[in-house]
Amino acid sequence: MVGLDKMPRRVDRFIRVGLLSAALASVSPVARAQSPSDKAAAEVLFQAGRELMTSGKYSEACAKLEASQKLDAGLGTLLYLADCYEKANRLASAWATFREAESIASGRADTERATIARQHYTALEPRLSKIWIHVANGNDPATLVKRDGEPVPRESWGIAIPIDTGDHLVEASAPGRTAWSGTVHVEGEGKDVPVEVPELGEAPVTEPAATPPPVASTPTAPAAATEPAPSSSMSTQRVVGIVVGSVGIVGIGVGSFFGLRAKAKKDDSLDNGHCPNNPNVCDQTGTDLRNQARTSATIATVSMIVGGAALAGGIVLFLTAPHAHAEGAAVSSLRVTAQSDGLSSARVSLGGNF
Repeated sequence: MVGLDKMPRRVDRFIRVGLLSAALASVSPVARAQSPSDKAAAEVLFQAGRELMTSGKYSEACAKLEASQKLDAGLGTLLYLADCYEKANRLASAWATFREAESIASGRADTERATIARQHYTALEPRLSKIWIHVANGNDPATLVKRDGEPVPRESWGIAIPIDTGDHLVEASAPGRTAWSGTVHVEGEGKDVPVEVPELGEAPVTEPAATPPPVASTPTAPAAATEPAPSSSMSTQRVVGIVVGSVGIVGIGVGSFFGLRAKAKKDDSLDNGHCPNNPNVCDQTGTDLRNQARTSATIATVSMIVGGAALAGGIVLFLTAPHAHAEGAAVSSLRVTAQSDGLSSARVSLGGNF
């Protein structure tokens, strides 16, 4: 391949061209794909890249081959891509790709293709242009340097790195420091391009924005008082009063039931000779009946008290609710009394002035 090396004899050059062509032709253009669709796409891209190379459209060809290699990596595609880079005058990319191909071929014991790749990157080495990035010693240890948007490892600072021709953006930044950037133009072959990253200055302290003075508000006339909407014939308060009162009635009913049950149990304990000599001295059955009577009496008392209170509250809510004919009605006094003898009876009395 013309321009691959600086061999003095043309015969060696033609031999190398023949070896490279044979190696490229003998390799399957793509390796195993991740999926059938990836394999098909990689094949189409590879063929398109070869046709563009034949037409001399190397920039477009390299893009197609890159996409093919990304979808389905293969040694044959990699060698074609390295050759395309070299023809497109991207010598650093060609050199690195030939080295990668040589490493893969050597790992597969593919001596022929490893030799061809090695010959190419060896011939390219004296033609490479390199960039040297020097970072001033006074910079923060956390300084980050990028080249064309990609981080440059700290270990690479001050070392000559092969680079393709063209414009390259170098950036440096650090916490609390003013960022720096510069564009480097690389032209020709075998050039050394130094880049000096200066000591980054401290970032200016941003003063907080001044708070604008408060704007005096213009007093506004008070809104005209609106008359309250007339109450409906059945206000919400009355509905709540009815519900609460109904709960109270249920509670009183439960209390009445358990009061009657307590009396019945007590009467059973006195009958049938369960407490023959003394009303408070009973056999086991009488004792059980007395205990059941006391339990029922307790439930009756609690139910009557709660029910009476709920009923009273419901009445208050109902009577104090505003209505269309007489607003502001209220209860002057209300009395709720709950009484029980603890065993046989319980009652609730409700009284007051309205």
